[in-house]
Amino acid sequence: KASNAAAYRGMPSVLDLNVTNCCNLGCSFCYNRSNQGQRSDELTTDALFRLVDEAAEHGAGFFLGGGEPFVRADIFDLISRIKERGLPVGVVTNATLLEGHDVDRLLRDGLDVAVVSLHGTEEVHDRLVGASGSWRKAMEILRLLARGMGPPGPMINYVISEESVHDLAPFLESVQDIDNAVVRLAHRSFLTTIE
Repeated sequence: KASNAAAYRGMPSVLDLNVTNCCNLGCSFCYNRSNQGQRSDELTTDALFRLVDEAAEHGAGFFLGGGEPFVRADIFDLISRIKERGLPVGVVTNATLLEGHDVDRLLRDGLDVAVVSLHGTEEVHDRLVGASGSWRKAMEILRLLARGMGPPGPMINYVISEESVHDLAPFLESVQDIDNAVVRLAHRSFLTTIE
């Protein structure tokens, strides 16, 4: 007779894990307002590795977010550990801390899902995130991911806000030449507290 635990093993499960609250950007619509410094209560590398090992016993995958996951020095090691344990892993990033060799490593390690945050054309995006040059950097990394990943490629996360809603059509035109990517529209009500 199969146990209840065994009956659930066939169902996929994913741990949605914010590995840090820290972020290098300051998006005007983000719930994460005090995001400039790493907090002392964040899980250590060892604790994250133990979590991966425990999740592997149940076949659970991971989706890593934040803050910005790539502010953590150990994020590549964490992704490698997840893949070494045979688990799927995805990450959401603003992509501004990544370089081409980082993308190469992510692809080599077998990153399953990449979500890149872009919220408008260059001027609008850079203004919304509070950092000049962030759109260009994110687009560079997005294109590298799109070239290296299998279909459907990376996902572009576009948060609809009062500031970005009127920029949606020109933004979609600016990414239409990226064949292997999809766009997800997210409403900011999922990213802010209820007032």
